Amino acid sequence: MEEKKLRRIVAAVTATATLLLVILLFVMIYQMILIGNGQKKIEDLNTEIVSLQEEKKDMENRIEIWQTDWKIDERARELGWLYGYTK
Repeated sequence: MEEKKLRRIVAAVTATATLLLVILLFVMIYQMILIGNGQKKIEDLNTEIVSLQEEKKDMENRIEIWQTDWKIDERARELGWLYGYTK
């Protein structure tokens, strides 16, 4: 009787341990997939950041050029000249 009870306990512990191991393995695989997806998103965002920084520099250059031309035109009008026009 005692041996039969001990075998049942050992079988239950083994089944529980196996089930727990399988569940933990699935959780680990799921977490690895999430980490991989997160790293891909980070790479995509870093690429987008670089692209937006380049676009910002380009826009700053355009604004600077526009402001420069505008200032030249404004000063020329103050002096009575027509900037960029020939007769």
